[in-house]
Amino acid sequence: MTLKTLLLGIGLLLAQGALGQDGHEKPTDSPTDWLSITVALAVGALLGVAGTRFLKAAKKSPSSDELPPQPNPMATETRGQGNRPRTMNYEFENQRLNAEINRLNQDVKTLREDNRRLHAENERLRQHVKTPPLAPESSVPPSPVPPPAATVVGPNGVSAATVGSERYFSIPDVDGRQRGFWLDDNGLEAYRAHASAYRLTPVADGQTAKFEVVNAAEAMSKLVGSRVSGVLPVCTELNAYRPDAKRIITKQPGKARREGDRWVVTEPAHIEYA
Repeated sequence: MTLKTLLLGIGLLLAQGALGQDGHEKPTDSPTDWLSITVALAVGALLGVAGTRFLKAAKKSPSSDELPPQPNPMATETRGQGNRPRTMNYEFENQRLNAEINRLNQDVKTLREDNRRLHAENERLRQHVKTPPLAPESSVPPSPVPPPAATVVGPNGVSAATVGSERYFSIPDVDGRQRGFWLDDNGLEAYRAHASAYRLTPVADGQTAKFEVVNAAEAMSKLVGSRVSGVLPVCTELNAYRPDAKRIITKQPGKARREGDRWVVTEPAHIEYA
């Protein structure tokens, strides 16, 4: 049942009440009854017309589903409040990154300082390598320079060795009679490291000489390392041989005689290992 039908029904009931219960007109004894009937019919008609207009207006007005969406102020406020924590997160991340950058800059500064220090150390070592080391000073003092000696003429007018002039020789040779000797031409007028092991000093007429081991570290090392060829042909050992000996002490000088261009050992020198 529609609203229009309902309003028309109400108007008919009012008119029927005015006419009577069976639908027939009541006796109109007075003008008032006719007026009541007229008013009832008019009210019914007005109600019908009002219902019809109301229904038309309801059809023209848009439903709630067809209305455009309206902005929700609460949602906007909530969204605005939600951005605040996100902004705070961005600020915290920015501060953390700035602190990390500062720490990295400090590390770079430290590495640069270490690099400069290592570079200076490298230069110092390079200069040290370029500079040759100084030769260690020998613990054995150099032999004193002897005074000039007089020249002596030997038998048959042959010039003999100068008396008192020292000559330095290396390891001796051995002749066919197992005698140790040195060639006169191999003698040195001054001590030379690694080339001098014995010191020979002519005496008397220049045809004889005495000899002894040179008291120098190089000579000691040379003789101890070559005992058979360097010591035994011209020396007599007073104690047991020691491969680790640091010194050879001459207890008694040996003697040699000039035979042509050679100095031949006639009495070996007496030595001890220390």
